[in-house]
Amino acid sequence: MKDRKRNLAGLALSFAVLLAMLFFFEKAHPLVILDADDWTYISQSRMALPNTKFWNPARILPEILMPYASGLGVMLFKPLGYIPSITAMNGLVLSLFITSYIYAFFRLLTDCLHLGPGRAAGLSLLFLLLHFTIFRTQAAGNSYLFWAKDVTCVYYYVIPGLLNCSLVMTLARTGLHRRFWEKGETASKSLLLLAAYLAVFSNLFESAILACWCGLDLLAALLRALRQRRLGRDFWMEQSFSLALLLLWLLSAWFESRGGRGAAASAQPYAAALGESFRQAGAFFGDVFLLVLLLCGAVLAALLAALLLRVFSREERGPFGSLLLPLLLMGLLTLLFEILLCGKVDPAYSRRSDVMFGPCFALLALTVLALGLLLRRFARLSLVLPLLLLVLFSATDSRSRCFRDSNDILAPPELCTALDEALVEQVLAAQERGENAVTVRVLDFGEGDNWPQAVYLGDRLAASLYKHGLTRELMEIEILPDPDLNRQFGVPGRGAP
Repeated sequence: MKDRKRNLAGLALSFAVLLAMLFFFEKAHPLVILDADDWTYISQSRMALPNTKFWNPARILPEILMPYASGLGVMLFKPLGYIPSITAMNGLVLSLFITSYIYAFFRLLTDCLHLGPGRAAGLSLLFLLLHFTIFRTQAAGNSYLFWAKDVTCVYYYVIPGLLNCSLVMTLARTGLHRRFWEKGETASKSLLLLAAYLAVFSNLFESAILACWCGLDLLAALLRALRQRRLGRDFWMEQSFSLALLLLWLLSAWFESRGGRGAAASAQPYAAALGESFRQAGAFFGDVFLLVLLLCGAVLAALLAALLLRVFSREERGPFGSLLLPLLLMGLLTLLFEILLCGKVDPAYSRRSDVMFGPCFALLALTVLALGLLLRRFARLSLVLPLLLLVLFSATDSRSRCFRDSNDILAPPELCTALDEALVEQVLAAQERGENAVTVRVLDFGEGDNWPQAVYLGDRLAASLYKHGLTRELMEIEILPDPDLNRQFGVPGRGAP
């Protein structure tokens, strides 16, 4: 009966979250492609194996998911039009990953903290809302934890972050990785192996989340085994999955260092870059909404006080050592890794929410899990949960557009769609005239390579239109930045006052 209630509550929660996320990413803030990277990766696919010949040798998950999702979207949502069909699929994919992530957190609350399904669902909604309110400091244009600067970064950073954190929560709840070589649970173990492979070969910034968790889990098990003098075959069989995952993650790091992206890392002296990376990280956490900081501080302080005063029974203290403390250590270790890696790649990355997804996840998960422990001990605290949900939900709205859109010029999605369709129309018009070469006018941003509609966009645009069946042959496309187009669409160039 308990399992049935939990499953029904989990299903209802997942349905509600999926609907909310679909509304957000399909209607309020659609994920519309715009820049040269977006046009590249909606069609450029690869083998699901690491390869140093690629610009990103080990980023397998985003580089198979984005083109496959785009191609499927073009087929499934064809009546919507070319660009809207890709947009619709982008919103659906991200919404499904977020829903799975929130469900994994719900199961963590019910299975590890032994909370009832009602309170677990309420706390899961609180966890979700914190992802949107964490950077809510302005009336408009706020970032949030699922935001990225373009659609490519949604696939390259946000989705890998969601997958790695979901795996951490699943392993913490089930311990399936410790039973990997035991008989039974074949389907679950097959899915775990696939998910772990894609999580490791996704993005070093995000795969560090799972690697740190497994490393800490392995270290804790090793220390226990040394105390008990039980370092035999059974121990190594139990820990072989964690050990193999760590070795695989080190291999992925080696591959990344040998690719074009690794070779293009920051050229400034590492000491100076590292110092700047720490400063940028400090500025990043300085941008956290004061209300969220106060909530996190108050809940964690209350939990610490309750532990020091021995308010909890021995059974109630169990999740602190088995779940909360490892999460805290994972968050700190991941934060240190991100800062060190940003110092090597680009110190400015330390101020990006999609790069800092792991440490932010640890902070928010710790806060809500701590609140769950307090609610379990002091049941009457549940009275304030609906009010807290209302306050946080109200913070996700304002008199203006509360959140920013996921494109590099922060333009409304309708404008991005119109810009994309203008490119496609120029190519299709040339094809109708029987031409196989065309000069395509784009916005003039007046600097560098004219990013985001870069001067090298032509081959990438041609490849995507050909692969998705819009052109009969691979067109030769030359890109021409045109200030008249800026005036037509009302978009100032980067150099404009």
